[in-house]
Amino acid sequence: MTPPVYPLTIMQGDTGHWRIALWLDRDKTVPVDLDDIDVLPKIGDFVMLVEVELPNIVMLTLPASLSSLFTSNTNWSLKLTKADGEVQTIMRGPVRVVVNA
Repeated sequence: MTPPVYPLTIMQGDTGHWRIALWLDRDKTVPVDLDDIDVLPKIGDFVMLVEVELPNIVMLTLPASLSSLFTSNTNWSLKLTKADGEVQTIMRGPVRVVVNA
């Protein structure tokens, strides 16, 4: 299954924050259980900071020190790794970088 696309926009040199709720169903009645799950959010080759709020909230932070390194558009992804080693990309998308003048 192809993961949903969620575009991001970052301002070069600024801190970025995103709060994402993960659901198993379209009606958003069954939360994804993130207990014992490793969460890996990446923009390009860089790993964002992540904090998990159980049962299903992922809070992402892109520090200014990292966003300052981006000079062109890129892509991002959010991967979950289960205890048995299964890896699943659950969200992805393009990243538009607004370069400071």
